[in-house]
Amino acid sequence: MIATEPKDIHYHYDGIKYSIEDTSLFEKTEIYIDGKFKSSLLGKPNEFLGKIKIRDKEFDYSAYPIKFSNENLAPLEHQIITE
Repeated sequence: MIATEPKDIHYHYDGIKYSIEDTSLFEKTEIYIDGKFKSSLLGKPNEFLGKIKIRDKEFDYSAYPIKFSNENLAPLEHQIITE
């Protein structure tokens, strides 16, 4: 049996926040991702355990991991936000 070890993730991205109604309104945004990513086997979902910070909002997944779909997509749950 092959087991995968969680991979440490430490990313910092620069992005922009804009309005689709008025694209002239935009502001710079920083995104920080800090945690562990676990690739799963045998059809189980991949998981991320850690924190994601977008501007002044922090999504804390330290206790409950994000579980990814088969397409590697996952929603950010609003009840996990800390400010």
